[in-house]
Amino acid sequence: MSLSVEIIDAMLESGCTAEQMAAVVKASLVTQEKEDKIREEEIAKKRECARLRKQKQRQKESENKRGHTMSRNVTVTSCDKKEKRKKEPKKEKIKNNILTPCNPPTVEQPETPTENQPTFEDFWKAYPRKSSMGAARRAFADEIFLKNADPAVIVRAATNYAQQRAGEDEKFTKSAKNWLSDQDYLNEDLQAEPSKPMDLSGLEPWQAEVVKRFGEAAYSSWFRETKLRDKVLVVKTTFVRDWIKNHYLQNAAGLFTSIEIVKSQTMAKGESQNG
Repeated sequence: MSLSVEIIDAMLESGCTAEQMAAVVKASLVTQEKEDKIREEEIAKKRECARLRKQKQRQKESENKRGHTMSRNVTVTSCDKKEKRKKEPKKEKIKNNILTPCNPPTVEQPETPTENQPTFEDFWKAYPRKSSMGAARRAFADEIFLKNADPAVIVRAATNYAQQRAGEDEKFTKSAKNWLSDQDYLNEDLQAEPSKPMDLSGLEPWQAEVVKRFGEAAYSSWFRETKLRDKVLVVKTTFVRDWIKNHYLQNAAGLFTSIEIVKSQTMAKGESQNG
């Protein structure tokens, strides 16, 4: 999503606050950055695949040349084989866990998370997009066992990422597998301790439900100055009405069914009459 001059002028004419305009600009920049990052990742993957194919082809050609030269210039006789057998040291029996053909090396199994460490289930509960659980589970294990990632860091970052994506369209949220494979959990903005939930005790029931469904950021930017009258959400400007309608109305079942524009004075008058 890109902001044109016409959109910004419309926002100014409709009387949007600075906080609302900042939220729109921020959403536009975040979407643009994600689209640019996806394109860059695709280009990088294509280049890496091409490089690996060329490297594999050169290695295969080199091995073919080397094997052909050795088979043409070296002749192994029966005397050479006997001499080789004489020089080979005898293999000792098993002593003090010395490796022999009868005592093959054991493969160390990766350490499993301790009881105090978060598990994949904790990550899956925190991550905002629930799709391809099997692929996400494998990616989670790879990060911990192959890349020595800290599961606590991953779960904390997933919790912060979920707060950032609250109320946003899920199709623009990365799948858990790609988010883990790209190591997005190492981003600095996701490493802070998750903020404490908003105190909902001072809100009306419908306002508290808005916070639960769409997140604290969405409530602060778009719903804080709205009112609810008989399942009709009352807003101040056309821009706020259109934004809420396009981004939140489809998930507002049970909260409000329509949106109405009422100027500030009218809203204040209606409240005083109701009081």
